[in-house]
Amino acid sequence: MAFKHSIPRIVFLTAIFSLPAASFLYAQAGGYFLDTSNTELRIIQRLAWNGDENTLRYRVLVEKEEEKEYREVLQEFIATAFIEVSLPPGQYRFRVVPYDYLNQPGEGSGWVIFEILSVPVPVLENVFPVLFYLDNDTVHEIYISGKNLDNNTEISLRHIGGNLGDETVSPVGMQIISQGSRIRLYFDNKQLAPGNYEIHVRNLWRRETSMGGITFAYPESMNEESTAHPDPEETFKYIKPFIISFSAAWMPLIPVYGEEKPFYSRTLDGSSHRLALIDQKPDLFNFGLELAVSWHTTGTSEENSLHHDASAELNMLFRKWLPGRRIALTFRIGAGLFFLPDNQEKTGLHTNLGTSFLWLALEHLYLEAGLDYKHLFTGTGFGCFRPWIGLGWQF
Repeated sequence: MAFKHSIPRIVFLTAIFSLPAASFLYAQAGGYFLDTSNTELRIIQRLAWNGDENTLRYRVLVEKEEEKEYREVLQEFIATAFIEVSLPPGQYRFRVVPYDYLNQPGEGSGWVIFEILSVPVPVLENVFPVLFYLDNDTVHEIYISGKNLDNNTEISLRHIGGNLGDETVSPVGMQIISQGSRIRLYFDNKQLAPGNYEIHVRNLWRRETSMGGITFAYPESMNEESTAHPDPEETFKYIKPFIISFSAAWMPLIPVYGEEKPFYSRTLDGSSHRLALIDQKPDLFNFGLELAVSWHTTGTSEENSLHHDASAELNMLFRKWLPGRRIALTFRIGAGLFFLPDNQEKTGLHTNLGTSFLWLALEHLYLEAGLDYKHLFTGTGFGCFRPWIGLGWQF
Protein backbone atom coordinates (compact mmCIF):
# COMPACT_ATOMS: atom_id res chain seq x y z
CA MET A 1 0.00 0.00 0.00
CA ALA A 2 1.57 3.30 -0.99
CA PHE A 3 1.52 6.47 0.99
CA LYS A 4 1.50 9.81 -0.80
CA HIS A 5 2.60 13.15 0.52
CA SER A 6 2.71 16.61 -1.06
CA ILE A 7 2.79 20.39 -0.38
CA PRO A 8 5.92 22.23 0.83
CA ARG A 9 6.75 22.55 4.51
CA ILE A 10 4.44 25.04 6.32
CA VAL A 11 4.14 25.97 9.96
CA PHE A 12 1.87 27.63 12.48
CA LEU A 13 2.11 29.26 15.90
CA THR A 14 1.10 26.96 18.75
CA ALA A 15 2.02 28.53 22.07
CA ILE A 16 3.40 31.56 23.88
CA PHE A 17 5.69 30.31 26.61
CA SER A 18 6.44 33.55 28.43
CA LEU A 19 5.64 37.26 28.22
CA PRO A 20 8.37 39.33 29.92
CA ALA A 21 7.23 42.63 31.37
CA ALA A 22 7.66 45.64 29.08
CA SER A 23 8.64 48.99 30.51
CA PHE A 24 7.04 51.07 27.78
CA LEU A 25 5.52 48.80 25.19
CA TYR A 26 3.59 45.61 25.81
CA ALA A 27 4.24 43.13 22.99
CA GLN A 28 2.59 39.78 22.38
CA ALA A 29 2.61 37.00 19.81
CA GLY A 30 -0.89 36.85 18.32
CA GLY A 31 -2.68 34.25 16.22
CA TYR A 32 -2.21 33.10 12.65
CA PHE A 33 -4.15 33.02 9.39
CA LEU A 34 -3.83 31.35 5.99
CA ASP A 35 -2.46 33.20 2.98
CA THR A 36 -4.07 31.67 -0.12
CA SER A 37 -3.20 34.46 -2.55
CA ASN A 38 -0.49 32.29 -4.09
CA THR A 39 -0.57 28.68 -5.20
CA GLU A 40 1.74 27.85 -2.29
CA LEU A 41 -0.04 27.99 1.05
CA ARG A 42 1.62 30.09 3.76
CA ILE A 43 0.84 30.44 7.44
CA ILE A 44 1.13 34.04 8.62
CA GLN A 45 1.85 34.81 12.29
CA ARG A 46 0.91 38.19 13.76
CA LEU A 47 3.16 39.87 16.36
CA ALA A 48 1.42 42.82 18.01
CA TRP A 49 2.01 45.50 20.67
CA ASN A 50 0.21 48.50 22.13
CA GLY A 51 0.65 51.55 19.89
CA ASP A 52 1.24 55.19 20.82
CA GLU A 53 0.11 58.32 18.96
CA ASN A 54 3.45 60.02 19.55
CA THR A 55 5.35 57.21 17.85
CA LEU A 56 6.48 57.63 14.25
CA ARG A 57 7.54 54.06 13.66
CA TYR A 58 8.66 50.88 15.40
CA ARG A 59 11.76 48.76 15.02
CA VAL A 60 10.92 45.06 15.31
CA LEU A 61 13.67 42.59 16.14
CA VAL A 62 13.09 38.83 15.85
CA GLU A 63 15.67 36.30 17.01
CA LYS A 64 15.73 32.51 16.69
CA GLU A 65 17.25 30.14 19.26
CA GLU A 66 20.02 27.98 17.82
CA GLU A 67 22.28 25.85 20.00
CA LYS A 68 21.07 27.60 23.17
CA GLU A 69 21.86 31.05 21.73
CA TYR A 70 19.61 33.55 19.96
CA ARG A 71 20.51 34.76 16.47
CA GLU A 72 18.79 37.66 14.71
CA VAL A 73 16.63 36.57 11.78
CA LEU A 74 14.54 39.69 11.18
CA GLN A 75 14.84 43.44 11.77
CA GLU A 76 12.27 45.70 10.23
CA PHE A 77 10.83 49.21 10.68
CA ILE A 78 7.05 49.46 10.51
CA ALA A 79 4.48 52.18 11.16
CA THR A 80 1.67 49.92 12.41
CA ALA A 81 1.36 48.39 15.89
CA PHE A 82 1.75 44.86 14.52
CA ILE A 83 3.78 42.94 11.98
CA GLU A 84 2.89 39.85 9.97
CA VAL A 85 5.63 37.30 9.39
CA SER A 86 5.96 33.76 8.10
CA LEU A 87 8.66 31.88 9.99
CA PRO A 88 9.90 28.29 9.85
CA PRO A 89 9.53 26.01 12.90
CA GLY A 90 11.63 26.89 15.92
CA GLN A 91 11.93 28.78 19.22
CA TYR A 92 11.84 32.58 18.82
CA ARG A 93 11.77 35.85 20.72
CA PHE A 94 11.00 39.39 19.61
CA ARG A 95 10.99 42.92 20.99
CA VAL A 96 9.84 46.33 19.74
CA VAL A 97 11.61 49.71 20.01
CA PRO A 98 9.52 52.89 19.36
CA TYR A 99 10.86 55.92 17.50
CA ASP A 100 9.33 59.38 18.06
CA TYR A 101 8.74 62.10 15.47
CA LEU A 102 12.35 63.27 15.90
CA ASN A 103 13.37 59.72 14.94
CA GLN A 104 14.84 59.12 18.37
CA PRO A 105 14.49 55.64 19.91
CA GLY A 106 12.54 55.22 23.12
CA GLU A 107 12.42 52.51 25.74
CA GLY A 108 11.50 49.25 24.07
CA SER A 109 9.51 46.28 25.20
CA GLY A 110 10.94 43.21 26.91
CA TRP A 111 11.60 40.07 24.93
CA VAL A 112 8.56 37.97 24.10
CA ILE A 113 9.30 34.25 23.66
CA PHE A 114 7.17 32.15 21.34
CA GLU A 115 7.41 28.85 19.49
CA ILE A 116 6.36 27.76 16.02
CA LEU A 117 5.82 24.05 15.37
CA SER A 118 5.47 22.13 12.14
CA VAL A 119 2.00 21.75 10.69
CA PRO A 120 0.63 18.31 11.65
CA VAL A 121 0.84 15.83 8.80
CA PRO A 122 -2.04 13.33 8.55
CA VAL A 123 -0.93 9.70 8.76
CA LEU A 124 -3.04 6.67 7.84
CA GLU A 125 -2.11 3.44 9.63
CA ASN A 126 -5.08 1.18 9.06
CA VAL A 127 -8.28 0.99 7.00
CA PHE A 128 -10.98 -1.58 7.76
CA PRO A 129 -12.75 -3.34 6.19
CA VAL A 130 -11.28 -3.40 2.70
CA LEU A 131 -13.86 -5.50 0.82
CA PHE A 132 -17.50 -4.46 0.29
CA TYR A 133 -20.38 -5.93 -1.66
CA LEU A 134 -22.72 -3.43 -3.30
CA ASP A 135 -26.36 -3.45 -2.22
CA ASN A 136 -29.02 -0.86 -3.07
CA ASP A 137 -30.12 -0.07 0.48
CA THR A 138 -26.78 -0.24 2.26
CA VAL A 139 -24.73 2.43 3.99
CA HIS A 140 -21.15 1.20 4.12
CA GLU A 141 -19.02 1.92 7.19
CA ILE A 142 -15.27 2.33 6.88
CA TYR A 143 -13.01 2.69 9.91
CA ILE A 144 -9.70 4.50 9.59
CA SER A 145 -6.99 4.95 12.18
CA GLY A 146 -3.83 6.99 12.19
CA LYS A 147 -2.46 10.26 13.48
CA ASN A 148 -3.48 13.92 13.19
CA LEU A 149 -7.04 13.14 12.03
CA ASP A 150 -9.66 15.65 13.22
CA ASN A 151 -12.88 17.46 12.32
CA ASN A 152 -11.05 19.81 9.93
CA THR A 153 -9.72 16.91 7.88
CA GLU A 154 -11.23 16.35 4.43
CA ILE A 155 -11.63 12.61 3.85
CA SER A 156 -12.94 10.98 0.70
CA LEU A 157 -12.90 7.79 -1.36
CA ARG A 158 -11.07 8.11 -4.65
CA HIS A 159 -11.78 5.68 -7.47
CA ILE A 160 -8.54 4.36 -8.99
CA GLY A 161 -8.49 4.00 -12.77
CA GLY A 162 -11.25 2.33 -14.71
CA ASN A 163 -13.97 4.00 -16.76
CA LEU A 164 -14.76 6.43 -13.95
CA GLY A 165 -11.24 7.90 -13.88
CA ASP A 166 -10.15 9.32 -10.54
CA GLU A 167 -13.66 10.11 -9.28
CA THR A 168 -13.88 11.31 -5.66
CA VAL A 169 -16.72 10.27 -3.34
CA SER A 170 -17.37 12.20 -0.13
CA PRO A 171 -18.85 10.42 2.91
CA VAL A 172 -22.47 11.07 3.86
CA GLY A 173 -21.43 11.07 7.52
CA MET A 174 -18.37 11.02 9.75
CA GLN A 175 -17.97 10.14 13.42
CA ILE A 176 -14.88 10.90 15.49
CA ILE A 177 -14.25 7.81 17.63
CA SER A 178 -11.00 9.02 19.14
CA GLN A 179 -9.88 12.60 18.48
CA GLY A 180 -6.88 12.66 16.19
CA SER A 181 -6.59 8.90 15.71
CA ARG A 182 -9.82 7.02 14.84
CA ILE A 183 -12.74 7.95 12.56
CA ARG A 184 -15.81 6.08 11.28
CA LEU A 185 -16.96 7.05 7.76
CA TYR A 186 -20.36 6.39 6.16
CA PHE A 187 -20.80 6.01 2.38
CA ASP A 188 -24.11 5.56 0.61
CA ASN A 189 -24.19 2.60 -1.74
CA LYS A 190 -25.74 4.82 -4.45
CA GLN A 191 -22.53 6.90 -4.55
CA LEU A 192 -20.34 3.96 -5.46
CA ALA A 193 -19.54 1.83 -8.47
CA PRO A 194 -17.60 -1.44 -8.65
CA GLY A 195 -13.85 -0.97 -8.62
CA ASN A 196 -10.78 -0.23 -6.56
CA TYR A 197 -10.64 2.79 -4.27
CA GLU A 198 -8.29 4.54 -1.91
CA ILE A 199 -8.94 6.66 1.17
CA HIS A 200 -7.67 10.19 0.61
CA VAL A 201 -7.02 12.55 3.53
CA ARG A 202 -6.27 16.29 3.29
CA ASN A 203 -6.09 18.61 6.28
CA LEU A 204 -6.63 22.34 6.69
CA TRP A 205 -2.97 23.00 5.94
CA ARG A 206 -3.13 21.16 2.60
CA ARG A 207 -1.03 18.25 3.81
CA GLU A 208 -2.40 15.02 2.42
CA THR A 209 -1.93 11.27 2.30
CA SER A 210 -3.79 8.26 0.98
CA MET A 211 -4.11 4.50 1.43
CA GLY A 212 -5.44 2.11 -1.19
CA GLY A 213 -6.56 -1.49 -1.19
CA ILE A 214 -10.35 -0.93 -0.87
CA THR A 215 -12.61 -2.85 -3.24
CA PHE A 216 -16.33 -2.53 -3.99
CA ALA A 217 -17.87 -5.33 -6.04
CA TYR A 218 -21.06 -7.21 -6.75
CA PRO A 219 -21.25 -10.72 -5.26
CA GLU A 220 -19.84 -13.37 -7.58
CA SER A 221 -23.09 -15.32 -7.50
CA MET A 222 -25.00 -12.53 -9.25
CA ASN A 223 -25.25 -12.46 -13.02
CA GLU A 224 -25.46 -9.35 -15.18
CA GLU A 225 -29.27 -9.26 -15.05
CA SER A 226 -29.44 -9.36 -11.25
CA THR A 227 -26.64 -6.96 -10.40
CA ALA A 228 -28.92 -3.94 -10.54
CA HIS A 229 -31.15 -5.26 -7.75
CA PRO A 230 -29.30 -7.78 -5.57
CA ASP A 231 -31.09 -9.57 -2.77
CA PRO A 232 -29.37 -8.40 0.44
CA GLU A 233 -30.41 -11.48 2.46
CA GLU A 234 -28.79 -13.83 -0.05
CA THR A 235 -25.87 -11.93 -1.50
CA PHE A 236 -24.68 -9.22 0.85
CA LYS A 237 -21.53 -10.12 2.76
CA TYR A 238 -21.21 -8.67 6.25
CA ILE A 239 -17.78 -8.14 7.74
CA LYS A 240 -17.40 -9.87 11.11
CA PRO A 241 -15.94 -7.99 14.10
CA PHE A 242 -13.78 -11.07 14.87
CA ILE A 243 -11.85 -13.58 12.80
CA ILE A 244 -11.33 -17.21 13.75
CA SER A 245 -8.20 -18.98 12.57
CA PHE A 246 -6.87 -22.52 12.74
CA SER A 247 -3.32 -23.57 11.87
CA ALA A 248 -1.00 -26.56 11.93
CA ALA A 249 2.76 -26.21 12.07
CA TRP A 250 6.00 -28.12 12.18
CA MET A 251 7.74 -27.28 15.47
CA PRO A 252 11.29 -28.44 16.33
CA LEU A 253 12.56 -28.17 19.91
CA ILE A 254 15.90 -26.74 21.10
CA PRO A 255 16.65 -27.30 24.84
CA VAL A 256 18.49 -24.48 26.63
CA TYR A 257 18.80 -25.40 30.31
CA GLY A 258 17.22 -27.38 33.15
CA GLU A 259 16.98 -30.69 34.95
CA GLU A 260 14.55 -32.19 32.42
CA LYS A 261 17.15 -32.07 29.69
CA PRO A 262 17.57 -35.92 29.62
CA PHE A 263 13.90 -36.06 28.57
CA TYR A 264 14.25 -33.13 26.18
CA SER A 265 17.00 -33.55 23.60
CA ARG A 266 17.17 -31.45 20.46
CA THR A 267 14.65 -32.79 18.00
CA LEU A 268 13.04 -32.05 14.66
CA ASP A 269 10.11 -34.30 15.45
CA GLY A 270 7.40 -31.94 16.71
CA SER A 271 4.14 -30.28 15.75
CA SER A 272 1.68 -27.71 17.02
CA HIS A 273 -1.95 -26.79 16.36
CA ARG A 274 -3.50 -23.42 17.13
CA LEU A 275 -7.05 -22.09 17.34
CA ALA A 276 -7.34 -18.30 17.67
CA LEU A 277 -10.02 -15.61 17.99
CA ILE A 278 -8.83 -12.09 17.09
CA ASP A 279 -10.76 -8.80 16.90
CA GLN A 280 -10.88 -6.75 13.68
CA LYS A 281 -11.15 -3.20 15.05
CA PRO A 282 -8.99 -0.60 13.25
CA ASP A 283 -6.55 0.11 16.03
CA LEU A 284 -2.81 0.13 16.67
CA PHE A 285 -3.01 -3.54 17.67
CA ASN A 286 -5.65 -6.24 17.32
CA PHE A 287 -6.14 -8.36 20.43
CA GLY A 288 -7.13 -11.98 20.71
CA LEU A 289 -6.88 -15.34 22.45
CA GLU A 290 -5.16 -18.48 21.21
CA LEU A 291 -5.40 -22.09 22.33
CA ALA A 292 -2.25 -24.00 21.31
CA VAL A 293 -1.33 -27.68 21.73
CA SER A 294 2.02 -29.27 20.83
CA TRP A 295 3.72 -32.67 20.80
CA HIS A 296 7.40 -33.62 20.62
CA THR A 297 9.28 -36.91 20.39
CA THR A 298 12.97 -36.98 21.37
CA GLY A 299 15.66 -39.65 21.43
CA THR A 300 15.69 -42.79 19.27
CA SER A 301 13.53 -45.84 18.90
CA GLU A 302 15.97 -47.90 20.97
CA GLU A 303 14.72 -49.29 24.28
CA ASN A 304 14.30 -46.71 27.04
CA SER A 305 15.60 -43.88 24.87
CA LEU A 306 12.42 -42.53 23.29
CA HIS A 307 10.74 -39.68 25.17
CA HIS A 308 7.61 -37.62 24.57
CA ASP A 309 6.26 -34.26 25.60
CA ALA A 310 2.76 -32.87 25.30
CA SER A 311 1.61 -29.39 26.26
CA ALA A 312 -1.38 -27.12 25.99
CA GLU A 313 -1.47 -23.39 26.62
CA LEU A 314 -3.68 -20.32 26.38
CA ASN A 315 -2.00 -17.24 24.88
CA MET A 316 -2.95 -13.58 24.65
CA LEU A 317 -2.30 -12.21 21.16
CA PHE A 318 -1.28 -8.72 20.06
CA ARG A 319 -1.33 -8.43 16.27
CA LYS A 320 -0.10 -5.53 14.16
CA TRP A 321 -1.16 -5.47 10.50
CA LEU A 322 1.15 -3.68 8.10
CA PRO A 323 -0.34 -1.36 5.43
CA GLY A 324 -2.35 -3.44 2.97
CA ARG A 325 -3.37 -6.03 5.60
CA ARG A 326 -1.47 -8.83 3.87
CA ILE A 327 1.40 -9.05 6.36
CA ALA A 328 1.13 -9.03 10.16
CA LEU A 329 3.38 -9.35 13.19
CA THR A 330 1.93 -11.19 16.18
CA PHE A 331 3.18 -11.16 19.76
CA ARG A 332 1.94 -13.78 22.23
CA ILE A 333 2.25 -14.45 25.94
CA GLY A 334 0.55 -17.19 27.90
CA ALA A 335 0.70 -20.19 30.21
CA GLY A 336 -0.47 -23.78 30.27
CA LEU A 337 0.17 -27.38 31.30
CA PHE A 338 2.83 -29.87 30.18
CA PHE A 339 2.86 -33.67 30.43
CA LEU A 340 5.92 -35.98 30.35
CA PRO A 341 4.55 -39.53 30.02
CA ASP A 342 8.06 -41.09 30.04
CA ASN A 343 9.21 -39.28 33.20
CA GLN A 344 6.94 -40.87 35.85
CA GLU A 345 4.03 -39.15 34.07
CA LYS A 346 5.20 -35.81 35.41
CA THR A 347 2.88 -32.83 34.85
CA GLY A 348 3.18 -29.19 35.72
CA LEU A 349 2.85 -25.57 34.65
CA HIS A 350 4.75 -23.76 31.94
CA THR A 351 4.84 -20.26 30.47
CA ASN A 352 5.16 -19.24 26.85
CA LEU A 353 6.47 -16.11 25.13
CA GLY A 354 6.73 -15.75 21.38
CA THR A 355 6.39 -13.78 18.17
CA SER A 356 5.45 -14.73 14.63
CA PHE A 357 5.27 -13.37 11.08
CA LEU A 358 2.06 -13.93 9.07
CA TRP A 359 1.60 -13.62 5.32
CA LEU A 360 -1.97 -13.75 3.99
CA ALA A 361 -1.41 -15.55 0.69
CA LEU A 362 -5.10 -15.77 -0.27
CA GLU A 363 -8.31 -14.37 1.18
CA HIS A 364 -8.42 -17.08 3.85
CA LEU A 365 -5.16 -19.04 3.52
CA TYR A 366 -2.04 -17.80 5.31
CA LEU A 367 1.54 -18.86 5.99
CA GLU A 368 2.92 -18.16 9.48
CA ALA A 369 6.39 -18.64 10.98
CA GLY A 370 7.45 -17.87 14.51
CA LEU A 371 9.63 -18.54 17.54
CA ASP A 372 8.33 -19.45 21.01
CA TYR A 373 10.22 -19.63 24.29
CA LYS A 374 8.86 -22.17 26.77
CA HIS A 375 9.76 -22.41 30.48
CA LEU A 376 8.71 -25.41 32.60
CA PHE A 377 8.37 -25.05 36.36
CA THR A 378 10.15 -28.27 37.43
CA GLY A 379 12.46 -27.80 40.41
CA THR A 380 15.36 -25.86 38.96
CA GLY A 381 13.26 -25.25 35.87
CA PHE A 382 13.69 -26.11 32.22
CA GLY A 383 13.70 -23.83 29.18
CA CYS A 384 13.66 -24.37 25.43
CA PHE A 385 13.16 -22.57 22.14
CA ARG A 386 10.49 -23.79 19.71
CA PRO A 387 10.76 -22.40 16.15
CA TRP A 388 7.81 -23.22 13.94
CA ILE A 389 6.34 -22.76 10.49
CA GLY A 390 2.92 -23.77 9.23
CA LEU A 391 -0.23 -23.08 7.25
CA GLY A 392 -3.50 -21.69 8.55
CA TRP A 393 -7.04 -20.84 7.51
CA GLN A 394 -9.02 -17.86 8.78
CA PHE A 395 -12.77 -17.36 8.46
